[in-house]
Amino acid sequence: DIQTLRVSNSLGQPVCVMSLIGASTMTPGSQMHIQWDFPKQFSETEGWIPCYQVSACLQGEERAVYEDGTTKRTQSFLFDTCHEWVDPGVTDRVSKTMMLSSDHSLEGTPCDLTTDVMDVSVWCQVDITIQEKGGYNNLSLQIPCHIRHFLLDAEDQAELEENQAMPLSTLLDNLNSHEREEESKSKGDYFPVNGILSDLKTLSLTMEEHLRSRSI
Repeated sequence: DIQTLRVSNSLGQPVCVMSLIGASTMTPGSQMHIQWDFPKQFSETEGWIPCYQVSACLQGEERAVYEDGTTKRTQSFLFDTCHEWVDPGVTDRVSKTMMLSSDHSLEGTPCDLTTDVMDVSVWCQVDITIQEKGGYNNLSLQIPCHIRHFLLDAEDQAELEENQAMPLSTLLDNLNSHEREEESKSKGDYFPVNGILSDLKTLSLTMEEHLRSRSI
């Protein structure tokens, strides 16, 4: 998942070559890498023009969709940012890394989806400060990111389906039994009871056989 593009100003003059790794498809907790490569020679009439600053942020927003097709932003997210000054003719490369947060308590679960009533999107916003015509100008780019969530493995999926198929009363009994077991462990008086009926049955059969042998 590598994207490489040449960044140019409005006149088509090149500024830098930008490479993105892991940006098009991300998962919560994953990282994306951005790299800017700059030339050594500059000219406003031909060739490359100087860059003085690069910055990027990984952000998203939630928009409500109305019946007439209009949208309104209802929530915004900022997952990570990066920034670096560039010295034209000296700096030949800048590399930065950003992470898509997996902490649900901070920004909620990162995702991208489109429905009839809601639109949630995530993208990488890149800003590059250049010098042209005796002043400074800002070039802005948006790179959309697709958020993918891991699927459950076979064992977790089977357990989930089993719990979903259980009657509510059975599920609650299992939960209460597990809570009582954990409470006993914490108090130090935990005694395993799994299979105790089978052990008692085996012991009774052994005693019965022993008594029969003595009576003979």
